[in-house]
Amino acid sequence: MAGKELRMEDKKKIGEFTFRDAKIIWRNFEGRATDYNVKGDRNFNIVINPDDVDAMREDGWNVKERPPKREGDDTLYHLKVKVQYDSPYPPNVWLVTSGHKTKLNANNVKLVDTARIKRVDVTIRPYVYPPKPNRPEGGVTAYLKTMYITLQEDILDEMYANIPDTSFVNNSVSDEELPFED
Repeated sequence: MAGKELRMEDKKKIGEFTFRDAKIIWRNFEGRATDYNVKGDRNFNIVINPDDVDAMREDGWNVKERPPKREGDDTLYHLKVKVQYDSPYPPNVWLVTSGHKTKLNANNVKLVDTARIKRVDVTIRPYVYPPKPNRPEGGVTAYLKTMYITLQEDILDEMYANIPDTSFVNNSVSDEELPFED
């Protein structure tokens, strides 16, 4: 990336990336404050295949690397992806279970933080930003465009998959309507 300055017109040259059967780490769809995150910033990291690192970096993506923890481990390449609902292009995040899919919104996307994930398919979109003091050549920020998360279901999830869901969404059911007695 050294010596290559990104210009706003380069945005047209940098395309979206789709990752099939991706591995996501450091999930913070809730936007909770941590030692590494400001409250309200929703994000996650996606593990990048070592074969794609050079091409992504050349395009300006901010692919980071984490050295192996133990001898024999591989270097971990990862890219931080922002999840921004208050934008003109909010993400489409879907939970998939037993052939059904449910679209998540800004209020319930935090469920992804604790989900038992079987498979993730993700499309990210680029935002090319101009030079900054800490990055004089500019760069590319990754934003979540689309994500399908297939949940790991256990035997009971599979057994009851065909029964309609009557969840108490938004506390719309009062105590008087509950199907049991005191």
